[in-house]
Amino acid sequence: MDPIASAAASREKKVQFKFEEEVEAFYSDGWWEGAIIAEHSGGKFAVFLRGFEEQIVFEEKDLRLPVQWVKGKGSRDSNREDIRACNIRPCPPEIIVVDGFKVWDEVDAYYNEGWWVGVIAKRKRKGSPIWISSLCPR
Repeated sequence: MDPIASAAASREKKVQFKFEEEVEAFYSDGWWEGAIIAEHSGGKFAVFLRGFEEQIVFEEKDLRLPVQWVKGKGSRDSNREDIRACNIRPCPPEIIVVDGFKVWDEVDAYYNEGWWVGVIAKRKRKGSPIWISSLCPR
């Protein structure tokens, strides 16, 4: 990770850091990715900094949760995606028998980078590709 020279983007609120947590530490004039590998008394933490490949002890004030920079704005919610509700569906149930489909069964098929609704139109034999007709985006 490239260091961010300004410490202005430090934590807005108090965070309880814990062992093995991913953090960024302010070191050598920038923020660097690392992980807490030990807790010490007095609010100090040993952090393994990947960019330096070394373990350094930091005070709590020099640590923050990882920040993801998008279009010049910092966000700590790096695993968040904004998705419209109409594009969300529950996980499909686990299918134990994959060859259990028959002609005229309605199915969801993953094709061309998306899920499509279709009907099984033809099948030569078990284990061979299944032909699906009437594909409509899900």
